[in-house]
Amino acid sequence: MRMLGQQLAKRFPDLLFRRQFLLGPTAYRPNAAWKVHGFGGGLFLSAHRDVESSVLSSKGRTIGLVGYWVDPFRPMASSEEILKHLLDTSRSLDELLCNTYPLSGRWVLLYKEAQGCYVFTDPCGFRQVYFTQHGGGWCGSQPEIIRQVVELKQDNDRCLRSFLSSEGYRRQESAWVGSGTVYDRCFHLLPNHYLCLQQWESVRFYPRASLPELESTEVAAEASLILRNTIEAMSLRSTLMLPVTAGYDSRVLLAASRNVSKRVTYYIDRMGVYDVDHPDVAVSAALTRSLGLKFSVLDSADNVSFWFSWINRRSVTRARNLPKSRMIYAHHQRKTTAVNVNGNASKVCRNFFDKKHVLDQRALCAADLSRLLFHQELEYAVGALDAWRKDVGSALKFGYELLDMLYWEQRLGNWGSHFPAEQDIAIEEFSPFNNRRLLSLLLASPSCQRVAPDFELYRKMIQILWPEVLAAPFNPAHKAKPRGSGRFRSIMSLGRK
Repeated sequence: MRMLGQQLAKRFPDLLFRRQFLLGPTAYRPNAAWKVHGFGGGLFLSAHRDVESSVLSSKGRTIGLVGYWVDPFRPMASSEEILKHLLDTSRSLDELLCNTYPLSGRWVLLYKEAQGCYVFTDPCGFRQVYFTQHGGGWCGSQPEIIRQVVELKQDNDRCLRSFLSSEGYRRQESAWVGSGTVYDRCFHLLPNHYLCLQQWESVRFYPRASLPELESTEVAAEASLILRNTIEAMSLRSTLMLPVTAGYDSRVLLAASRNVSKRVTYYIDRMGVYDVDHPDVAVSAALTRSLGLKFSVLDSADNVSFWFSWINRRSVTRARNLPKSRMIYAHHQRKTTAVNVNGNASKVCRNFFDKKHVLDQRALCAADLSRLLFHQELEYAVGALDAWRKDVGSALKFGYELLDMLYWEQRLGNWGSHFPAEQDIAIEEFSPFNNRRLLSLLLASPSCQRVAPDFELYRKMIQILWPEVLAAPFNPAHKAKPRGSGRFRSIMSLGRK
């Protein structure tokens, strides 16, 4: 097996750790697919050539970007132009953090000043950061790439082993919880935290101000502007693919793409699981046809090849092989160059764990949160959530609700960021809702406008962006069972929320 792995790594050097990065005391350049930036302070930023990376310095400060971002208020600005603007206008870490709030994209930002060196991510952590103090201190996209330069030992904690073998973990697509990993003393940087490289510890930086009380009409107007400009800005960088389902999130994005619809490929992927009469297929096909849009019904039914799965497991810790993994494999086979757009992050603002907003969230303990995440009380999860419950307490003082933050930091920060990492081997992902100013704005709207079944705030946004998109029903009942393993649903990767 080891020899086979070495052969695969040599045969597909561009795919191993594709779109990943590594920051540490020495350069990492295993082959010609990698580039290295000196970051100062004895640090080197190594990045795969298929992910954007830049380092700029001025007046004793250095700033580095891995990934991309778009500015909905300056849609013509490139990632490097935005980076330079941040360096020119941010005189401290606090100012830099605040200046990233309006930005969309999938990115990691590095910042060094006289007081220290720091790393933080996009709002939902969709471009991940893992870190360890082993070997002089390293951080990177995945524990697996850190393992290329320093030894990491498996964490054999009894509670962890029990968690990994639990039904709740399996049924939730191997969703993680907390800031730990399967490796001893290797950690995951969760959303709304930065990593301080002097102490090698994460520090919460958001929120630091109270949520304002805003009317839903005011929220809908500004949120619609941000979403529309974000998609239009991204369409200037790349061709886009937008999956459309019968759900709310993809419908809002469809409406927001109106002005650039000629440059967007709309589609649904059946993954060898769904029949053509499933609402995600039938409703979307009928709606896009009524809007005069071209709509493709794909069916990535081929099982993932062994060699492809092996490379992804070598690149991404706990990489999975699910029905939706077939889409990743199909993108590789088709040589897809478009950026895939989805509605992930939107559900932060739609009461995922309390759709009717009826729970007394102040009374929820860590065991309750474990049951919400995994439908059972798991000792490892309870321990991780108890620590998180204490850390998130400051956010609740500013008017944020516990379950909104649970979805944001634990569900999206772990489960939500896992699939984009798995997709990096084949395609880049873009989530327009992954914008801190937008998320804060939506959370500031009245809770009654964000509850099931009508989600009035989202209907108001669609009414502003493209009213005809409201004509089709949302999430109509479907009695037929999907073919194959129905437990894994396309909505998890396609953004239907």
